[in-house]
Amino acid sequence: DGYQCQLCGCKLGEVCNLHYAPVSQLDVAHIVPWTVSHDSTLANVRLLCHPCNKREAHGTLGQPVFT
Repeated sequence: DGYQCQLCGCKLGEVCNLHYAPVSQLDVAHIVPWTVSHDSTLANVRLLCHPCNKREAHGTLGQPVFT
């Protein structure tokens, strides 16, 4: 994925215009939550920056996160 978040498009080490902070961590995140699907295959995971992963987990994807 080119060290790039699959939601906001920010790359590792860049300052993200959406999060107003440098992207210092990328997470492998489930598309369908593991608690629902128990599926950790490549078809059910994607690379997200940590702020997008936190927002997605808390249902606040449309809101900026200042981290």
